[in-house]
Amino acid sequence: MPEVFASTYDIRSLLAATSRLRDGEEMSLPGPEFVRTRLLKKLDDTEIGPLLREFGLIGED
Repeated sequence: MPEVFASTYDIRSLLAATSRLRDGEEMSLPGPEFVRTRLLKKLDDTEIGPLLREFGLIGED
């Protein structure tokens, strides 16, 4: 019987797996603070930013 839910390609499943592989640690973004802030703002304007925050891959600033 085929899978009803295609979890192999679901970004939420991939982010959950990534979080587990990192032992729940956040990703560190290199560079100066203004670059990090600008990058996080750009991410928050997309659907990816909230997902990264939900799975604990980037912190709440």
